[in-house]
Amino acid sequence: GKVLVTATVNADGTISNPTVAQSLSLECDAEALRVVSLLTGWQPAMRRSRPLAVLIQLPVPFGAAGVMTVDQSGRLPRHGKK
Repeated sequence: GKVLVTATVNADGTISNPTVAQSLSLECDAEALRVVSLLTGWQPAMRRSRPLAVLIQLPVPFGAAGVMTVDQSGRLPRHGKK
């Protein structure tokens, strides 16, 4: 399964206020919060050439939840069928 964590990426690229949005178990929730609070190197959102704090949702997989990949292409996902 996975724990869904919401957090704020601040204008300086740090993470703050991680909270569990979708729980798996108390132990997994605690570990997901611990790991997310350790993440560094976030690039803040930009608006009018100024960094801006934004709220993100981050899935944290556990066990047989599969392999998580991060798309760094900068392209938005397509919606709908072709």
